[in-house]
Amino acid sequence: MAYYQDKVVKGLATEEIKSIADWRKDFCKPFSTEHIKQLQTFSEKIDELWRVHTREQARIREKTTDPFNIWGQPEDRRHSISRLEQKITFWGRNVNPKI
Repeated sequence: MAYYQDKVVKGLATEEIKSIADWRKDFCKPFSTEHIKQLQTFSEKIDELWRVHTREQARIREKTTDPFNIWGQPEDRRHSISRLEQKITFWGRNVNPKI
């Protein structure tokens, strides 16, 4: 990680190499107790948001998926009929309200 052994590079950029070495020492220090608590809080929030996201994705997928019998798998008639009923209801209410 940005560790230069080459004497030519060290000779050409002495100050820059020192700056990189100082940065590396600071970067590789262990986390403080406060930082660990903060990272755990972030991690918990991320996990919570991920759970919400996956539930929402499952809900959206359930509402927007139409099962088609393409590869010879058995057709779920109950599921297909309910989708058809939903589409007819939507059409009647929103697209052509006179029906």
